[in-house]
Amino acid sequence: MNWGCVDRGESEQTWRAKVPGGWFVQIYTDWDRHDGDQSFKGVVMGAFFYPDPSHIWDGSSMTAEQVVWNGKVYDNQHEANKARMDEAGRKYMESKGR
Repeated sequence: MNWGCVDRGESEQTWRAKVPGGWFVQIYTDWDRHDGDQSFKGVVMGAFFYPDPSHIWDGSSMTAEQVVWNGKVYDNQHEANKARMDEAGRKYMESKGR
């Protein structure tokens, strides 16, 4: 797989690989804990599939208001609805031969 780093912090890293239908994502977290005279170190890893058939995810987080429709990210639901209506209108006009 061809992995690309999405985010790298002091103790966390997020990597992704483009796969059919979306992204395979891995997250690594390094940790260490001290308990008195004992020290514990380790790595926690998680992996998941992120469905995104058009591969439009740029690796950043979307805001709570953003909406994805038809392979495009819109700033809010109103903008996405407007795009839906515009497309519906175009399809109607095409069906009438206009």
